[in-house]
Amino acid sequence: MMKNNDFEIYGAVLAKYHGRDKVVTVPEGVAVIDQSAFYGCYEMEEVILPKGVVRLERSAFAECQNLKKVLLPQGLDTIGDTVFENCQKLVDIELPLSLQYIGRMAFAKCLSLRKIKIPKNVTRLSYGTFMADSSLEQVELPLYMSSIGECAFYFCKNLQEIEVPDSVDGIHPDTFYGCNGLKRGYIPKIILDYYRREEQIIFTTLYLCNPKRYVGWEVAMYDKFVQEFKMELCEHILEVKSLEAMKGILGKQILSQKEMDQWIDKARRSGDVEFTEKLLQAKKEYFEEETDMWDV
Repeated sequence: MMKNNDFEIYGAVLAKYHGRDKVVTVPEGVAVIDQSAFYGCYEMEEVILPKGVVRLERSAFAECQNLKKVLLPQGLDTIGDTVFENCQKLVDIELPLSLQYIGRMAFAKCLSLRKIKIPKNVTRLSYGTFMADSSLEQVELPLYMSSIGECAFYFCKNLQEIEVPDSVDGIHPDTFYGCNGLKRGYIPKIILDYYRREEQIIFTTLYLCNPKRYVGWEVAMYDKFVQEFKMELCEHILEVKSLEAMKGILGKQILSQKEMDQWIDKARRSGDVEFTEKLLQAKKEYFEEETDMWDV
């Protein structure tokens, strides 16, 4: 049972929590969770914040390595720098519509975080917001986001899908570094020469999934890359199992039937029966069956 003297409160600011409960309910009347107020509370698994909390200060819940669930109230407008950094068991968290700002590395190293939806009033993501969130698979960004900071998704290696709005003005070379699992989505305004080969392949894979979404100069740039590095692209497409991207490269008519057979054989040898079947079906769609002259 929680005791009131577990909380060090000054006015409307919760300065420090001294308890060791697994489930913590913050008292009514608190408006600000101060810097490092719950830092390193290893026993805490769930925290419930009351209505009226408007701001979480720097590292408020950082290093709470057993924290699994956080209930954030409507009215919260600020999540400061490193607030949930290294909360390794935090699985998912619902951000309130009132939220307007997310600080640097706010969710960095949340190793169990699987998905997150950014509210519409958050117009930018700061440096390293989701850095090294290795379980993160899906992120929903608001329609009118203006910028995504350096390293925002750095080494989110299981991120599979991202839709970056056209309002975002440029992507830093480290923003999606190490996101080798990306296989669906859209990232506009990329100039491939500014990026490492790994990111060039990731961005081109997304392009191949739906080239009609891109403007003329982007199409020319990506098509040139596809021509030059088709084998590296196919290798990556096979790794992430992106049937859409494979169909995209087949649609460019730059893969021979022999080359396609090689990728099908590689998929078969990997033991992935389902994806092999999908590739065989794609082959039927894009290549005419060879006819033996003695069968005519």
